[in-house]
Amino acid sequence: MTQTQREGPLPTACPNPTQASRKDLLGLSRPMQADAPTSTLEAIARLAREGIRVDHETENHWILRGREPLPEIHCYSERELRQLARSDARHHLTRNPGKPR
Repeated sequence: MTQTQREGPLPTACPNPTQASRKDLLGLSRPMQADAPTSTLEAIARLAREGIRVDHETENHWILRGREPLPEIHCYSERELRQLARSDARHHLTRNPGKPR
């Protein structure tokens, strides 16, 4: 039986959608933290205070950028956006490892 003929989820699929996977490098699928923003607007305001620009591209798609064009982080749900606003991962957008401090 080939992989395309196999029935059911692939072995790498997470059985629990809240369980982190290797694809979740920023940890946005973890359970929501108590101090996470309660709304999307609150998350955007929190990120803006840290110098992170949030561009709402389409429904359920936001692109976050720091002062430089790259790196950028894409969020595909309001939950991911709120989780990122609380996460230490947002510092990837505010620090530039290519320049000396």
